[in-house]
Amino acid sequence: NSSASLFKDGELMFAVQEERLTRKKMYEGFPKLSIAFVLESANLKAEDIDYISIAGVNQNIENPFYSYAPKKINNLLPIFLSKFSSFLKGRFNFSFLDKYIYPPKVYKSYIKRELINLNFNLFKSELNFYDHHLCHAASAFFQSGYRDAYVLTQDGRGDELSGTCYYFNENFKKIYFQKSSSSLAQLYAGVTLFLGFTPLKHEGKITGLAAFGKDSILNQKIQDLFKIKETGEIVRVDFKEFNDFFKMLNTSQKKIINATYRNYRDYALFGILFQYWLAHHTKGMTREDIAFAIQDATEKI
Repeated sequence: NSSASLFKDGELMFAVQEERLTRKKMYEGFPKLSIAFVLESANLKAEDIDYISIAGVNQNIENPFYSYAPKKINNLLPIFLSKFSSFLKGRFNFSFLDKYIYPPKVYKSYIKRELINLNFNLFKSELNFYDHHLCHAASAFFQSGYRDAYVLTQDGRGDELSGTCYYFNENFKKIYFQKSSSSLAQLYAGVTLFLGFTPLKHEGKITGLAAFGKDSILNQKIQDLFKIKETGEIVRVDFKEFNDFFKMLNTSQKKIINATYRNYRDYALFGILFQYWLAHHTKGMTREDIAFAIQDATEKI
């Protein structure tokens, strides 16, 4: 859900999500209308802005299509993919196909180009990119009223991590992190897809289904996919059966995995293999019992 916020002297003035203005639910593109809205609400122009802060350093960086497309049409790909990739990720476990897809070196230039198109002067307005999980931590801490606190974040993935713990006392200090390849939320999204819903959108329906399910051996099997180190770090464990599932992948699936940005390759691979794992371990089970297993296992881990 892309959005824009406007601050003056550290105080939040206006904020709005782009979906409210485009009328397209969970809109993922650049928040052009939101930026225009907050500026207009404060009677400001782009040239009046001193600082621009972007949440995320390496957003939307996994793009299998770039490996096969001629360089001369790479700039046109985001236009073509804006609807096509959303169609794909809603029906297949390719959650790394985001609405606007750019490789790492292109992402920042894309942001700059969009801002310049909105009449921002980047020689005058300082532009900074902030870590995905640090932004989550900051949004929680600065609303809390505490002077110092531990802040825990957990999500699907962002800037190559799926979880962190910060301690704040005058500044944020990261004391723990969890790699995206060990993402608990990826399993939850995988179950959402497996049960016939749209991942990254309908997880709440899985939570609802879980209330009608009962415990089973699947709960423990999901927990066994992770180990907790003495340091407290949550790490996903790959079993031999995943090698067997890998042999079942078709050529197209392997190409997509191999073309994924290297730091997310394990994430992409496991996302596909987990569908095979679920099919193997849930035979004869109801949707409610499968939902119970992922909900309860997530809480316990």
